[in-house]
Amino acid sequence: MLILLNILIIPIFSNQVIMKYKVLLIPNYESYDETLTSDYVENMLISWGINYDLQEPLEQLTLDKIITNNTLNYIVIIVTKEFSKFSSSEIGVLENVSKNFGVSLISFYSCSDQRSNNFFGIKEKSGTKYVYNFKIQNNLDFVTDGLNDRNLKGARVFDIVLNSNALKIVDGEGTPVFFVNQYGKGINYYFNFEPSGWLEIDGRQLLLKRSIIQNSKNGFFYFDLEGTIILRMDDPLSNNVTTWSDTQSYQPFNYKRMDQKDWEETVNVLKEFNAGMSISAVPGYVDDGNPARGRLYKNGVEVINRQCGTEYDSKDMKYIFISGLRAGKVLDHEEEFKGIKNSLESYEKIDIQQHGYTHTEMNRSALCAASDKYTNSKWFAEFYHLYNGTNVSYSEQWDAIQKGYNKLIQWFDYEPSIFIPPQNAISSNTTELLENFNFKVMSTFDFTFLRKKKSFTNPFIQTHSVKSMYWLANPRLKWIAKTFPMVIYFHDLDITYFGIEWLQEFLTGWKEMGIEIFLSFGEFLGYVLSKVEGEYSYNRGIYTLKITVDISNTGGPQNLKSSRYFNKRKIKIRFKIPESWKRFPFYRFGQISETSLKSPFLNKDIIEFEFNPFEDEVVQSKSLIMEVPVLKKLNN
Repeated sequence: MLILLNILIIPIFSNQVIMKYKVLLIPNYESYDETLTSDYVENMLISWGINYDLQEPLEQLTLDKIITNNTLNYIVIIVTKEFSKFSSSEIGVLENVSKNFGVSLISFYSCSDQRSNNFFGIKEKSGTKYVYNFKIQNNLDFVTDGLNDRNLKGARVFDIVLNSNALKIVDGEGTPVFFVNQYGKGINYYFNFEPSGWLEIDGRQLLLKRSIIQNSKNGFFYFDLEGTIILRMDDPLSNNVTTWSDTQSYQPFNYKRMDQKDWEETVNVLKEFNAGMSISAVPGYVDDGNPARGRLYKNGVEVINRQCGTEYDSKDMKYIFISGLRAGKVLDHEEEFKGIKNSLESYEKIDIQQHGYTHTEMNRSALCAASDKYTNSKWFAEFYHLYNGTNVSYSEQWDAIQKGYNKLIQWFDYEPSIFIPPQNAISSNTTELLENFNFKVMSTFDFTFLRKKKSFTNPFIQTHSVKSMYWLANPRLKWIAKTFPMVIYFHDLDITYFGIEWLQEFLTGWKEMGIEIFLSFGEFLGYVLSKVEGEYSYNRGIYTLKITVDISNTGGPQNLKSSRYFNKRKIKIRFKIPESWKRFPFYRFGQISETSLKSPFLNKDIIEFEFNPFEDEVVQSKSLIMEVPVLKKLNN
């Protein structure tokens, strides 16, 4: 998708430089501080969906890497490498591009040296100390918006004395912790706290993100994911008879699958909040082979001569308890399957993801012989033998993933992109296997692995269970969700036990805390695997802003149409308006009409359109949000 905005303003550059809205990250991994900072910063960029290039640690920085044929390739350079390891010519390049071309430099803690201190307004830098309280001393437009002193915790810092021109934004008991320095045309940012301080999610990460977006007041194009929660419903169609079911503390007597009415009410609540949700479905069903406990039906016909360990398609099954406290309770998977199908057809913000194959221990002999198979959740793991602490073989895992993947496509005409391991348990080679299978994401309770480039990385995406986190009582979670996308997972049985009102209250509570973006995992993946690029150029008195969003590889393992989340939804892009535009308040932005977007975009990998920005509303705010339909015709 390509967006062109034409704005008539006075040229900023006399030599007509084209600016690309992109970030260059210069990492290094020789010291502990460098390694930690480099990894944290890259993971944050991935989580935020900010387009960046990663320079190789041993690669020499040259001017033509940053400026090529009158094109400024980067407007922000983030340096997590110690400046003492740069050559004199590399220091000269950084000084030149910041001072003369307005490239923002961002660096951290122990990185600066005598040659680079002036970039950031550092007069003196000495030993470290621990500060317990941070204080926002000066507000910086846009960057500190919504932050206050209570959002920031202590950390180890260097004793730093600033030059008179530098502006201390965050103070740490008399020591500058975050400060800004105007250096020629460039505005540079420095974070003075130890790398492990990034683990405290308290608002400091927002300062980094917003510094990138603010840069030297040149503007920025980015996906607006600030304050995002990813909703994940686990276990629809799962076989809760064989294992684990007797241990659920809140539902020992109330057991049923979500019926079509439950699903319809769930969709209505999601629509009320404009919320997406991922359904982590389990397509395989394992029989416990115990007719004394309950009757099993396939497509309405009772299964006779049952054998423990036999696999079925979960969508075809119904189980009726005949003994114990739940005698008479019905688990109707056929009914739940119909509800899921109807939900996918009626609401495009719901998607299907893969939660294993059977959600059950693969060693069926051990499972069937176990005396505690109805009470011990270890039998509900699938991709690791929790019962004896050993790995599942590569071939068994591949076979299970292949079968589950194929069934979800066959049943729902929808390709999953995310793999959620049952019981959050994986073998030592599961990540490698998923990469070979071409999954983009593996989401577990502790980590979310995202394949942004060649291999899986671990971005700042936290996962929390709705039952275990006391979410409204913990304001820290607000800052996790405000700063990084946060996965909240719950189960279909939560709806049947607590009622649909529970989901409504849950979403209302987040909204009251200022969190209003609720995405499915698939839609979030569409954002972070897209690539947004912006160009800012001048020709004959007209500036052209050109936004390119590449959505060509945002789907599942085979990149099918059904998992290309932006083939029918809207992408929301936020444009941080350049500071220079504020001198021209009479300029207007044009409105994008639905009619003009219909036909020109079909059969294109990159979609283009232009609109005149002088016809409609005057810009009142510093940001413009554009919701642009992507109507690309996709091939399977």
